[in-house]
Amino acid sequence: MRRAIRARGRTSNLTDRALRPRIVRRMRQLSGASLVIAVLCGTLPAQAQTQTQTQSQDQAQSDTQFRASPDPSGTGDDLGSRLRAEGVYGGTPLPVPPAGPGRTLLSLMPPTAAAGRAEAAPIVERHPVVIELYTSQGCSSCPPADALLAQIAQRDDVIALALHVDYWDYIGWKDKFASSGHTKRQKAYARAAGEHAIYTPQMIIEGQDQLVGLRPMQLTDLVERHGAQTSHIRLTLTREDGLIHITAEARPPLDRAVQVQLVRYRPQETVPIESGENAGKVIRYSNIVTDWQPVGDWSGKEPLALELPMTGSDPAVVILQEAGPGPILAAEVLR
Repeated sequence: MRRAIRARGRTSNLTDRALRPRIVRRMRQLSGASLVIAVLCGTLPAQAQTQTQTQSQDQAQSDTQFRASPDPSGTGDDLGSRLRAEGVYGGTPLPVPPAGPGRTLLSLMPPTAAAGRAEAAPIVERHPVVIELYTSQGCSSCPPADALLAQIAQRDDVIALALHVDYWDYIGWKDKFASSGHTKRQKAYARAAGEHAIYTPQMIIEGQDQLVGLRPMQLTDLVERHGAQTSHIRLTLTREDGLIHITAEARPPLDRAVQVQLVRYRPQETVPIESGENAGKVIRYSNIVTDWQPVGDWSGKEPLALELPMTGSDPAVVILQEAGPGPILAAEVLR
């Protein structure tokens, strides 16, 4: 614009008078807590540039004095943190003119602050859906559910676990995989749901939905529904030198702590049943839980890093679950 005016023989004073109202309006918009100054390189008259630089220096000095002043709250927040807390900025960004010929955008945000914003982006992950089957070799209704679990365990987006309970052992056949700990866990689910009885077979999906009996269609629907949900937790498992390394990060941080649980299971075993309700049957069982141990609590505020002994070749599963037992927020398997 300046060149065009000079080509017609006009003076720079005309440019100053024409641009001054626009400069004043723009400076008002960009004063205070503005994050970006748009400098139209080569288009501002010398007088306006001098005014802009003077006001920028005054504003910078004022901001420096403000940041250097003691924080009454004792938190050490700077000006930007206070403005974010008071809702002055941090939501909708200020309008910025598009870049183009003769225009340059200068950011006032320090590189570390920009990096912090990038690191604060929410985590978006999908984890396998955890299915717990409570079953027993002494239960005549359980073999179809055992077969269904073996079938759905082949999916990569599912972690299927068979927990054999011990409360059917008295009727003529003692389940070789049964554990009182599995019975205790099933009872805890019942209490959390307000139920007064437990059943076999029973499937619990993601620590939330319960299916009693054989319900393949409902199970498929629940797996699809939970599988479509995303998690703000990144959970990683590695194995090295007899140790399992567990790392996790939540972004945004969790509202409440979760329990970190380590599960070991045997992929498959065939058992001939000699007595009891399933006498004479030979049943193949899949993903038989041999150990289920809580290994600690994680607040979800800071990254998690654990190293635990891991012997044998059986696969391991790590589950992050709210107390109760409640919803499972993340799970991964290490085969």
